[in-house]
Amino acid sequence: MAPKYNWAAAALAVNPDSISGGRFADELSVYVPSAVGLSADYQRRAALTELMVAVQSGGPAEDTYYVGKHGDDANSGRTIGAAFLTFGAAAAAAPDGATIACLDGGTYTEDVVIEGPNLLAPNANFVGTGADGTIALQLGKGSTINWFVIGTVKQVGNQTSRNYAVRLHGGDYQSLHITQLHLTGENLTGVLGLANGKVVIGELEMITAAGGNVMIGLDPRAPIDIEIGRITLTGITSGGEAWAIFANHGSTILTGHIGVYQDSLFAGQLGGLLRHSQLFVNLNIDYATSGGTTADIFLIDGGNCNIKAGFLSASTGDVYHLSSNQLRIFAMFSQGPHTHSGGALVARTLDADHVTTFADTEFPQCGGVLKAITGGTTTVTEFAGGVPGQKFELLFAHALTITYDINKIILDNSVDFVGAVGDTMTFVKFNSGVWQETARTVV
Repeated sequence: MAPKYNWAAAALAVNPDSISGGRFADELSVYVPSAVGLSADYQRRAALTELMVAVQSGGPAEDTYYVGKHGDDANSGRTIGAAFLTFGAAAAAAPDGATIACLDGGTYTEDVVIEGPNLLAPNANFVGTGADGTIALQLGKGSTINWFVIGTVKQVGNQTSRNYAVRLHGGDYQSLHITQLHLTGENLTGVLGLANGKVVIGELEMITAAGGNVMIGLDPRAPIDIEIGRITLTGITSGGEAWAIFANHGSTILTGHIGVYQDSLFAGQLGGLLRHSQLFVNLNIDYATSGGTTADIFLIDGGNCNIKAGFLSASTGDVYHLSSNQLRIFAMFSQGPHTHSGGALVARTLDADHVTTFADTEFPQCGGVLKAITGGTTTVTEFAGGVPGQKFELLFAHALTITYDINKIILDNSVDFVGAVGDTMTFVKFNSGVWQETARTVV
């Protein structure tokens, strides 16, 4: 069963009499016999935990093993009052299909392995040991159907063996919910091996380091649907490589939605939103901003990426690498030059105040351009790139000639135009791929 995340509404549906009014967490008054003797606040959290387990499991919280900071690994773990202290003890006791539930928001610095059971720890803070080649949370196993609800996971990478924050093993269906995922360093993967199912991450924060190794946010190995509220990718030094989503393992189907994507990388760092090969992608992104000195949205071999609004400000240029892809940016605002190679870049609207300076060449690149200025005196014989329906205005900062060609550039009166400094021309691209002049002004 896939998790339901509106626990307050779910609790009301399960037991409407449990809420007397006001804020849900403060007014919950369910009597939990196994929590008698604990503080009132802890009893409220214990009651909420039992309701959450019931909602997640689709039934009573009968086969549940509890973990809490008040616990002891010598306990049975079968009641709230007899909780284990560590997840390791709970994992050793709980059978496949059971639920391990954490009652509080404490920090757990242990490399946890939970194979068959489900995990409900929405307030827990898991901190990996950071030792070479370690996994903060190893979850699931083959042929199991599991769900995992986690508060915060933090992991540090290094330059030797790869570390992981969360690694999923096998499973016919897995559902993973993480409120916050924080990654720091290099040679580090946030979530590896997402199986058939869905992953929900509230915030993914990646702070990269130099050294030539790769930091990866998500590394799916099977069809997966993702929902991410915010991705922040920051480079603190030059060198290294960092990707929010890296799927290079063939025929993975990736779909989903990202609220906000932000990156700030530096010269010598390769990275960005998406890197994949032989991967079908259909992603919708509400807002993407790319800064620092390098920025890439890197797509290879199939798929589509839709960005509702993008602010692109890398000083060395934003490069869209596409092959058999389409990147649609419905509103793009750029402070720096932007180029793309292969595939199709569809920029429906662009920043009217941004002016692109063309290269001094016969074939200036027009992809994603709304307003351009000449870059030299070389005669222009073709406008390269662009998409049907795109329109741009050319401002003459130099005296140069635009040549008439019925298959490339159609000009008024079917003759070449010799422009002077201060002249302007407007062009639109038709479905045939030909650019046609629609207006000009002559000084």
